[in-house]
Amino acid sequence: MASTGSGLLHCQRDAYALEGVSKVVACIRSESPDSSTYHVTLEDSVLYPEGGGQPWDLGSVNGIDVEKVVKGTGSNKEIVVDLKQPVEVGAEVVCKVDWNRRYDFMQQHTAQHLFSAVADKLFKAETTGWALGAEYVSVDLSTAPSFLTASQIEEIETETNRMIASGSAVNWKIYSKDQIVNHDPTNADSNSPAELNLLRGGPKGAALELDELRMVHIDGLDLNPCGGTHLRGLSEINLLKVMGFEKDAGRGCVRVRFVAGQRALNYFKESLQRESSL
Repeated sequence: MASTGSGLLHCQRDAYALEGVSKVVACIRSESPDSSTYHVTLEDSVLYPEGGGQPWDLGSVNGIDVEKVVKGTGSNKEIVVDLKQPVEVGAEVVCKVDWNRRYDFMQQHTAQHLFSAVADKLFKAETTGWALGAEYVSVDLSTAPSFLTASQIEEIETETNRMIASGSAVNWKIYSKDQIVNHDPTNADSNSPAELNLLRGGPKGAALELDELRMVHIDGLDLNPCGGTHLRGLSEINLLKVMGFEKDAGRGCVRVRFVAGQRALNYFKESLQRESSL
């Protein structure tokens, strides 16, 4: 979910914000006769809507549990949350984030950026798709016409964990289309930001239909368009473990499955418990 600078949601401006006040723009009951869901449009929110491969946040609005969050069809700063109870249009409501779910997604999503950047750096492997699932993250890596080998994937995993231990900073910044298109990495006298040299995929890889673009920057390694919620530093990922991979000849890629952060720690804990029970 790419976002412009003027349309950033509260959750995109500060991924660590757990609570915030939003104004209710609309409250419409679902048209389905069997549904008691209300679609509530909010003006800005700490709740992240589904988009860009990252699932939506859970939490509450005025104490009412959130079932789903999607991007609004109006301004860039509107979202629609599904609730089981109505709220008053025009009222200000308190939105709270399920932090365990949010932080897990931040760990997995930041780990995906890092893993993809390392794969590109080591083997020019292009990330052609990714998904953040309930159990693991999957990343599709293409080095067509060849395929990544098991030893190469292990090397990517090793370098990714080395980068995690380095604790490099992660941040975001807004860049204009002109900055991206006109950047010349061969011009040492250029006034454009030096980190644009790290833009994965180059200008063609950016969503240049927007006049402004939010980019997530891993210090010294990667710059990539993204509207998701991310950690402040790689050390917060703690650990990444590749669980397996499959070659997809039809799509010309290798799909790698991994877990990071608390998911990786849980994976090792469960593995040890299984071994000790044998």
